[in-house]
Amino acid sequence: MDLVIFRDDPTINLCEMKFTMKPFNISVDYEANLRNKLEVLANATNRKKSIQITMVSASGLDGSSHKSIISNEVTLDDLFE
Repeated sequence: MDLVIFRDDPTINLCEMKFTMKPFNISVDYEANLRNKLEVLANATNRKKSIQITMVSASGLDGSSHKSIISNEVTLDDLFE
């Protein structure tokens, strides 16, 4: 977990940050790793809030079928507009 944002509403953003020169690929193993992080955070917060994974990456995500686990995506273009 690179950054966890506890919002005032009933949502937590679990932020993963990656810097790659090309769109980031979420593999089967990385998706399993993210699901594990979700479970750990859900247990730590007693599941009182929904948890969304936000991917912050330089070049975005590729078209991998495993990217459906990501709720929000932020790229460098989004940050510097």
